[in-house]
Amino acid sequence: MSKIQEHFIAAARGLVGTPWHDQERKPGLGLDCWGVIVCALEAVGLHAPDTDQGYKRLHRWKLLQPALEERFEALPPDWSYAQPGDVALWVFSDKIPHAAVVSAVGPHRPHIIHATYNDGKTFESALPDEGYGNLRSLWRLKPHELDRYQWHQNSSSQPYS
Repeated sequence: MSKIQEHFIAAARGLVGTPWHDQERKPGLGLDCWGVIVCALEAVGLHAPDTDQGYKRLHRWKLLQPALEERFEALPPDWSYAQPGDVALWVFSDKIPHAAVVSAVGPHRPHIIHATYNDGKTFESALPDEGYGNLRSLWRLKPHELDRYQWHQNSSSQPYS
């Protein structure tokens, strides 16, 4: 795992316990599932792919996937490809899209960091049953982002964009 992936996961873990709040981006005060991704990326100095539109009222995939393409590359939608530091998008059985940071993988289900309405907070857990079979897309930081981050860490303490 690269340093940026380690730092991205650590930043997401730092958000654990933040209350769930739809379309919010305030660590410690309120986040939704996409806010976890945005705030964790910003914490490691990456410009976060976000949307300025109220995605709650729109088909989320049409907004979230293009936002991810800015910093991430798409992988086959199969959990066997998942690695720590990836971002996963899936659909719950009630057709609600959801996003999470993959924090660990192993012989069983991946562990993820995410925020849900039902749980009312940001937390880390094994992937729920509903997420396992309904993976829509899996995303990994692009190689040039990994290289730029490593170079930046060696040459400066300022965030880059």
